[in-house]
Amino acid sequence: MFTAKEIIGSNTMSVIEPSGSIRKSFFWYPDKENKKRIAKLSKHNAFRYVKEFLPAFGFYKFREPDQEEGPYLIVQKLGRRVKVLGSVKDMEVSEKIFDWTLTTLEVIGGMAGDINTEHLIERVHDRSDLFTTWTLKFLPPLPLVESEDDNGKVEAVPQRPLKDMDEQAHVCFQNGVVVVTKHRPPTLIPYVSLPPEIFVWEKQIRPADFEENNLEEGPHGIWWDFMQNLAQEKQSGRWVVNHGMLKTLVTSYGYLLHNFYPPENRRAIVFYDRTTEWKAGGNGKSIVAKSFKHIKPWHFVDMKKEKSGDNRFLMSGFTPDKEIVVLSDTTKDFELETLYNQITDGFTVEDKGVDKLVIDEDKAPKLVITTNYTISTTHRSDRRRIWFAPISTYYGEQEDLTGKTPADFHGGRLCDKKVWNTSEWSAFYSTCVYCLDQYLKNGLVKFEDNVMAERQLLKVCYGDQMLLDELTKFIQGVVTNGSEVSKDEVIAFFGYYPEFERFSEYSSKWKTSTFKNVCTGLGYRVNPDRPNGRWLKTVNGENKDWYLLDAQKGVMTGAESGATPKEPDPAPEPVVTGGRFTDFLFDPEEVTV
Repeated sequence: MFTAKEIIGSNTMSVIEPSGSIRKSFFWYPDKENKKRIAKLSKHNAFRYVKEFLPAFGFYKFREPDQEEGPYLIVQKLGRRVKVLGSVKDMEVSEKIFDWTLTTLEVIGGMAGDINTEHLIERVHDRSDLFTTWTLKFLPPLPLVESEDDNGKVEAVPQRPLKDMDEQAHVCFQNGVVVVTKHRPPTLIPYVSLPPEIFVWEKQIRPADFEENNLEEGPHGIWWDFMQNLAQEKQSGRWVVNHGMLKTLVTSYGYLLHNFYPPENRRAIVFYDRTTEWKAGGNGKSIVAKSFKHIKPWHFVDMKKEKSGDNRFLMSGFTPDKEIVVLSDTTKDFELETLYNQITDGFTVEDKGVDKLVIDEDKAPKLVITTNYTISTTHRSDRRRIWFAPISTYYGEQEDLTGKTPADFHGGRLCDKKVWNTSEWSAFYSTCVYCLDQYLKNGLVKFEDNVMAERQLLKVCYGDQMLLDELTKFIQGVVTNGSEVSKDEVIAFFGYYPEFERFSEYSSKWKTSTFKNVCTGLGYRVNPDRPNGRWLKTVNGENKDWYLLDAQKGVMTGAESGATPKEPDPAPEPVVTGGRFTDFLFDPEEVTV
């Protein structure tokens, strides 16, 4: 919470003068018989405490202007900064405000000089039941403020948080907001330049000032070196930056920093190790995931403790001021389907003993998934909810060869306040702004990865490399010989080799599903445009199930999906090419010109 000293600042006269804003909010009265003591407190005093004293120190209840039926949050506001304290039904919040009050009474007692603070606190303790139960029940909502529209008309409007929009994003610092748009260079503007109804969640504000000249440098520093290393691959025995990988990594990072969920493109970003190993790790995914807490308010979930992800309290502790959710180290049994609604629909939070919180889809946080295992995207429902960002094995291989970790390569732990100086943090923030800028200008840029395709196929075959190899040959033979094969032939395939004897007890459905999934992974549709995906073919007067394989348009298959080494991209242009820009959009109803 903001302290009384922070709110009062140098304006001590607001406590001393009878007409001072703080003085006028005092909820107690001197005893009529002994002016040096405090009169007994009653419901009237508690009501004044909630209606006048707490609002004088920024305490209100708040809900989004467009959520008239939604639950209230308890917040505290100082200038343009607002802290979320918790749910209106959370009694712990009331108790914390009560403790804050006791401390505050001592502070203002010391400033005023005419308050019997000890006796006042004693009186408050005597009626603590009133001062806790009434706190949340009668706290007023965040008041309306006067704002001028584009036509010069002034009217009272609800206060609302600063939000990203389709083509505009914001990164908040102590001295202002860096505004990034699709069509203009980024720039820094002071908070006083924001419309009066706009406030900023305290957790959005980075603990640093931002120097505008950093924008001219573009991405640089240790973090940019680290990101480039995450995009390295071996070519002819040398490690070089794969610019396709880097573009995907940069735009994926920028997408996560953009607190706007495009309705047609809601994706969870999966950072994966670019290796064909069944399980991989140690390449820097966790460093990337944990870096988000230094640029955006985040919610972290340790998925090593979860099996499939179907825990209804998985998001316990999440609050609406958080913009990114990191699901770290999912297990091999993790089921993406358990998060379908969280990714593409409203974001639901369940906590024990607290009402369910449902966040509208346009206000939902972005999701990050890191995993050492392969997440299958055989089904279309998976593919449209997920976006893969490759992580090079550079750091993992370097540690195997030399014993050096990323910290050894970069002079200490990355994103560590004890290691990085102000200059390095500035470079980190500039690189983050660059990623946002690139995402807004280019969208999510896909990297066609034959290595990931191989891992996907291997997972479909349950990690059995021989099954994958032989089934791939079988499917390629089908395609070569007319692209048609009977269901009976597919089932018979699983008895071709002595090593496949263990599959003899497996069901026919398992065998045909595995066949279809590998076909999909290789870029072939099975029985396209057929009712229910089934093709009955009459052979010798008997109807039999058959499969027709059709190459998907635009999908590279088999060995063709290898990423061809590209010429290095030209050095990125400076993020700012000169000058500032105006006419920022802070209202979703405004139209980009």
